[in-house]
Amino acid sequence: MNFELDDLMKMATENPEMLAEIVSGLVSRFKPMVYRAAKEILNIYRDYAECDEIFELNAKVHRKGFEALVKEGFTEDQAMALLLRDNIRLNDALKDISKSASVKFNK
Repeated sequence: MNFELDDLMKMATENPEMLAEIVSGLVSRFKPMVYRAAKEILNIYRDYAECDEIFELNAKVHRKGFEALVKEGFTEDQAMALLLRDNIRLNDALKDISKSASVKFNK
């Protein structure tokens, strides 16, 4: 049973009950697979959270960046401000990417 989105939209306007049955069938069919995939993703994330090496490396990167800025003549406050600014910019960029991906996915 292959449906294009346009087919489903047409069905929704012509016969909403049939669309509800199809969607219910698709959910029943794919829900177990999606839940298994989500469980595996959570297991990977748990492994990630338990990996001290990742966090130690991240701390070293931040420390080296801070020390390099101070070595180049920035005060400690200025160095911290620059690192915070970079992290805020990165966070904003990730939010923009997420919003963009969400809009493309929902079209």
